[in-house]
Amino acid sequence: MPRIIKLDKNVIERIAAGEVVERPASVVKELIENSIDAGASRILIEVQGAGLKKIRVSDDGIGMDKEDAVLAVQRYTTSKIRSPEDLERIVTLGFRGEALASIGAVSFLKIITRTHDSEIGTEVSVEGGTIKRVEPVGCSPGTTVIVENLFFNAPARKKFLKSTDVELSEIVNTVTRYVLAYPHISFRLISDGKVLISSPAARDLLEKILHIYGRRVAEAMIKVEYEADGVKITGYTSKPDVTRGTRSHMNIYVNGRPVIDETLYKAILDAYGPTLPKRRYPICVLNLEIDPSRVDVNVHPTKREVRFDNPDLVYNALRDAIRNSLFSQKAVPAPEEKTFIMPPEMRESERRLPEVKQIPLTSIRVEGLQTKLEEFEEREKEVVSRGVTWKIAGQVADSFIIAYDDENMYVIDQHAAHERVIFERLRRRRMEKGIKKQSLLAPIVVELPPAEAEFLRRNIEYFKSFGIDVAEFGGNSFIIRALPATITSVDEKSVREFLMELLTSNGRVRRKVPSSDEVLATIACRSAIKAGEKLDPETMRKILQDLLREVKNPFICPHGRPTIAVFPISRLKKLFKR
Repeated sequence: MPRIIKLDKNVIERIAAGEVVERPASVVKELIENSIDAGASRILIEVQGAGLKKIRVSDDGIGMDKEDAVLAVQRYTTSKIRSPEDLERIVTLGFRGEALASIGAVSFLKIITRTHDSEIGTEVSVEGGTIKRVEPVGCSPGTTVIVENLFFNAPARKKFLKSTDVELSEIVNTVTRYVLAYPHISFRLISDGKVLISSPAARDLLEKILHIYGRRVAEAMIKVEYEADGVKITGYTSKPDVTRGTRSHMNIYVNGRPVIDETLYKAILDAYGPTLPKRRYPICVLNLEIDPSRVDVNVHPTKREVRFDNPDLVYNALRDAIRNSLFSQKAVPAPEEKTFIMPPEMRESERRLPEVKQIPLTSIRVEGLQTKLEEFEEREKEVVSRGVTWKIAGQVADSFIIAYDDENMYVIDQHAAHERVIFERLRRRRMEKGIKKQSLLAPIVVELPPAEAEFLRRNIEYFKSFGIDVAEFGGNSFIIRALPATITSVDEKSVREFLMELLTSNGRVRRKVPSSDEVLATIACRSAIKAGEKLDPETMRKILQDLLREVKNPFICPHGRPTIAVFPISRLKKLFKR
């Protein structure tokens, strides 16, 4: 019996489908791209059960006649490729002829379509890759594609899908990317009867950004216009003080196609340089126009990734485009104002420290040690808890507390230590009486991106149980009337960032609600003393006293970072050859 066999046609169809149709959002993506290529000015996306039960995409594009509608659901058919050379210069979005065929292979597919010059339309029904019916039908000009029971015959594919919340979030993100890429098109997304995105046709991209991100973000956007070496870059990017905790809001397009490309991400972040806060990312909507022959869009079956013939050229163009725009708006310092940093590749001889002249010790002023030991009251000198006695030496860089005993010197991260103390208190309070909340003097209205807004909407009662009094306020806006009592910073920006931390993880909207400890850790982080905050002796003593008295493991913060670094005195003596 031969070990190698020719696969059955149905198996082949399902394998091909798996390349293009990874999840419901993949179907939505392919159908939207077909609508855009068909010249649609209005696109309506309706889903049920996060797309697994039903996906319906309707447009007012050019439509198809009977012959084209039948061919469209068959393998290797397309209106966009005529010769091998055309593959090198792809300018449309949905060029893969097997997209509809692949969708039809793993679902019940129906196409209802009519050209604008026809009086009657055509309905084509496909079940598991087989055309079942082709019949005339009365319908409006354009095309409607209905996909039901996705993966009904591919249980292995269905088994690896995420929760309905995650799959719906992917659909929202997919639609959002095309809303921003095509401002002149009206988009509407409805899930189980609820409108998630309603974005009418706009005059320009900035108006679309307003639809998706709200007025505050739109007012903080900087226009980008740049052209060099055959690369044209247009769009908007945010000022350095308007950022997000994930890079999912860095919307990048190549010739109108949404892409994920590490080179392009790096170019954007390098343009901002140190002006971006740590682990923060700008909001941007940027389109790169480049000769199609210089970019390969067929690297990935779903066209998410691209390959450039000259990545360095594209990197430089994007970095310079953003940098020039930021400089022109004085959003970042000009190049000549930057501090020189010695590059790592410098020769060792060039790294030598300058000769140090002897200076009388009495003339040396030690920066950061603002409080001298003699200024401490006796009760402020020492921290006594659990049989541990530490003497406090002071504070360094307004961020670290220095303490010591007979054997060790301790460097304590003031934020991490205080965060751990608050976390333990919140955890106990939640178990005993519930988290105490404080009403805001003036309620704060926060507008969220569609995916984050939908996640919060579905889980609003869960977050309320942590003392966050939040309610829907129309569209993607929410009103916050109260917060946990430990949180002291309650302006619109900080509250919005707080919510975004709860709603996102690892650059994406969360798949499920954060655990109780994750929420408490986020609250504690927002409540704790910050790095860069000058502390008086009593505050330093109180932080260490509480850390040693109330926390079982005082050496890590709730996020797993160290709170205390220990340096043996013997090591210090050895360092100074004592």
